[in-house]
Amino acid sequence: MKKQACIIVAAALTAALGAGVLTGCSCSVNVNSDSSDDAKDDTTEVTTGMANPMVESNRAGVLDETGIELDAPEGATDTTYYYIDVDEGEDIAEIDFTLNGNKVCYRAAEAEGTTLTDISGLYESWTNETDVAINGRTGTLRQCSGIGNVIWIDVAPGLVYSYTVEADLSEDELIAQADACFVPAQGDD
Repeated sequence: MKKQACIIVAAALTAALGAGVLTGCSCSVNVNSDSSDDAKDDTTEVTTGMANPMVESNRAGVLDETGIELDAPEGATDTTYYYIDVDEGEDIAEIDFTLNGNKVCYRAAEAEGTTLTDISGLYESWTNETDVAINGRTGTLRQCSGIGNVIWIDVAPGLVYSYTVEADLSEDELIAQADACFVPAQGDD
């Protein structure tokens, strides 16, 4: 009798946990069969639990949602735009692309005053951290095995940036790529 009761309790717990896992997922479904960048504004979010804050969009959609304009550098391929719906007025603009065979994630968000905030979404044990300047803006370069990241702040428009490359690049290569991608919101100095 005890064995039968244990089996029933185990089955009930398994069913409850399975239902909990299934209700925690979310996905976005593109309702437009055209896969061009401009067609990605017809995105419908289907949610069965906790919402995924990343919403695939296009350049114009990210600009409309965040007020931030990001562009991929010349030579970039496989470009995908997102905005990350954090809180009202705290959205993050993101563009993912491939450059020189390496995956890149480039992000920007409103800064918290003059504080250099980490918006990379990376939680690594960095083996190298160095103060750097990206187009004259204060930043930090961080590296660990297979990942390079630079975060910097542009105080004039109040934006913080993150540029991440999935590759073992030198500090100079990482800074050069971030410099080439960054276009100041207030125009060139």
